[in-house]
This record gives sequence, C-alpha cells and structure tokens, in this order.
Amino acid sequence: MKRLVIPAVLLATLAVLLTGCGSHRKLMAHYTTAAPGTVPSPDNASTAISAARASNPSLFSIFPALGAKSCLIPAGGPVRATIPGSCETRVRYTQGPQIAVLFIETWRGHGPSKARHVFSHTWQVIETTSGKVLNTRSIGDFALQLRR
Repeated sequence: MKRLVIPAVLLATLAVLLTGCGSHRKLMAHYTTAAPGTVPSPDNASTAISAARASNPSLFSIFPALGAKSCLIPAGGPVRATIPGSCETRVRYTQGPQIAVLFIETWRGHGPSKARHVFSHTWQVIETTSGKVLNTRSIGDFALQLRR
C-alpha cells in the first residue's frame, strides 16, 4: 500500500506545479508589451525612429521615415562620392520591453571575384519603449560610409 501512495503523491505534486506554471505564463504575458517581431503602433514607431536617427544623425539621415526608397549611399574615403542603392527603415518589438529600429542599405557592386554582387548592411538600434537608445549593432557587408 505504501508503494502506491508515494507515486500518487508525486503525481499530485507534479500536477499542481504544472498548473502553476501555466498560470505564471499567463501573468507574464499580461506584462509583456508586445510579441517579439510585431510592429509598434505608428506613434511608437515614429518615436523610436526619431530616437534612433538622433543617435547618429549624419549616418542615418539617408534613410526614409519608414519603408524603403531609392537613395544615394555616401561612400567614405578620401574622395567623396555616392553609390546608388536602396535604403529601408523597419521597426519591430524585441524580447522584453524594447524596440529595434533597423536601418538597411543595399547596393550593387563587384565582389572579390569581380562578378556583380548585391551588398547589404544593417544598423540595428535597440531602444526602450520610451525611446532611450540602449545600443547599436552593425551587421552585414562593410558599410560604404565607414570607409576611410
């Protein structure tokens, strides 16, 4: 009889714990601002883009307010020039109460093998939902603007 009581107690304890975990997830979902990957409201997106752009105005001035457009990408170096390309601005919620503003530029050029190639560079600006910039990541091909 004792052998049956111990497994029954363990199963009952496990059931209570699992039920508690489910309600914990519901409580946590209540405090989450939005699901990661979703798009903020237009007002929040506008605030986020303004804060991201203000973090480096000379670098991010070529990007549209939201969406994609043709642009002239400044090519750094001793001779100032521009390269025709596409500039895009995206805004997404990330894990936790943060917003990611993505500034994406793409352009055509010649790769190492001299063949035509499409290049792309992204700056990811992470902010709080109130617009405080936390950090900026630089991802992708080498950005033309950074050439010295």
